[in-house]
Amino acid sequence: MGSDEVLFRRQMEALEADARLGVEMEKFRGSIPYRYLMAKAELAAEDLVDCAATDASEICRLQNEVKRLRTIRVWVDEAVDKGLAALDQLEERERLSDD
Repeated sequence: MGSDEVLFRRQMEALEADARLGVEMEKFRGSIPYRYLMAKAELAAEDLVDCAATDASEICRLQNEVKRLRTIRVWVDEAVDKGLAALDQLEERERLSDD
């Protein structure tokens, strides 16, 4: 097997893995655990707004909680976007191979 074939197979496997992960993350985005995490982030943000300006330790705690949960949302969204892009690439390769 030539190096071009090996490279092509690895690229296809990576695209397929990204596509599968994207599908799973899209399901996760609609799940109860994900909605729970995002609701916790909203509550923490509200608590941060209502927190006394002089309570530095509470402000720090709430900021960290909001950032952590926001990061989870970003990671999930990135995985979904990457999965959709991978699906598009796989479909395009399939279309080209049919021609």
